[in-house]
Amino acid sequence: MRIKIFIYLNVLLAFGVLSGCASTLDRVRAVRPDGGATMVFGHDYDLVFPAALRVMHLNNEKIEEARPETGRIVSLQPLGSRAVFLTKLPGGRTRVELSASMHLWRTGLFSGGPEAFFTLLREQIGVYEKKKRQSKLPEEKENVDKDLKTIFNPKSGAEKPPPEPEPPPEPTRRERLRLRR
Repeated sequence: MRIKIFIYLNVLLAFGVLSGCASTLDRVRAVRPDGGATMVFGHDYDLVFPAALRVMHLNNEKIEEARPETGRIVSLQPLGSRAVFLTKLPGGRTRVELSASMHLWRTGLFSGGPEAFFTLLREQIGVYEKKKRQSKLPEEKENVDKDLKTIFNPKSGAEKPPPEPEPPPEPTRRERLRLRR
C-alpha cells in the first residue's frame, strides 16, 4: 500500500512540475510594465540604458533579456521576475519604470527598494557621462587638426608660404677624408 501511495505522489508531482512550469522564454515574454515606480532622467537613452544594465549586474541579477531596441531589462528569479523598462522621451530625456515587484527586493543592493535602485542609477549615469566625455576628447583633437589642415590647404585659396631652401647634404665620411688629403 505504501508503494502505491509513493508512486501516485511521484506521478502527481511529475505532472505538476511538467505542466505548471513555463519555459524561460515564455516567462521573459510575459513581463510587462505594470505600474511600478517611475522616474524621468534628463539624460539621453543611450546613456541611461547601459547604466541601468550595470546596476542590475551590481546586484548579481541573472539577466535573461537586455534589449536596447525594446527598452527592457528582465531578470528572472525562482519566485518571480524583476524588470526595468526604459522609454525615450523628447528633449533627450529618458523615463525609467521598475516592475511592481521591485518593492519586494529585500536583498543585496536593493534593500532600500526602488529609491536605492534610482540612487545607484544616478551614480552609474555619472560614470557613463564621464566615460562619454573622455571618449570625445580624441575626436575633438582630430577635428582641430582637420581645421588646421584646411586653413593651410593651397586648394582653399590661401597663400602657401614659400618653401625654405634645403641645406646642402652633408658629405659622407669618405668624402671628408678625401677633402683632407
